[in-house]
Amino acid sequence: MHTLLSAAGLAAALRAVPALLPVLRLAGAGYLVLLAAGMLLALRRGDGARALAAARPQPARTVLRQSLLTALLNPKGLLLYLSLVPQFVTPDGPLPVGGQVAALGAVNVLCCAAVYSAVALGAARLGHRFGATPAAARRLSAVSAVLLLAVAGVTATA
Repeated sequence: MHTLLSAAGLAAALRAVPALLPVLRLAGAGYLVLLAAGMLLALRRGDGARALAAARPQPARTVLRQSLLTALLNPKGLLLYLSLVPQFVTPDGPLPVGGQVAALGAVNVLCCAAVYSAVALGAARLGHRFGATPAAARRLSAVSAVLLLAVAGVTATA
């Protein structure tokens, strides 16, 4: 999504209005806090079955929505396109500037897809072991919520 937005000129717009980046960063931190709060509330209710269900695979639509929001609100993605990609774009290159950004973005997307796929496959294998019982699912949810809050704190103060 950042590749498409950047190729369409959003990165240039954000560069022109730098005050939008802190807003995006805080929105991302807020979303992480919201996810963590939902996990902690489920744990507080003591709903072991719900915690176990949360550790199980979610519907593809839910995973896609959460992943899209997380990616869109991730300031690192935009910063990559604001700081790194322009160094490799030349106005008099063989492709228009938007095409060059899109090509570089496609390389980034392919590399990320390979890495994230490996992480997802590894997590799926480990997830079956760690989330097999309600008690394990509660511990996993608690650790995940604390880590989300920590990342939100770092994001908000960065």
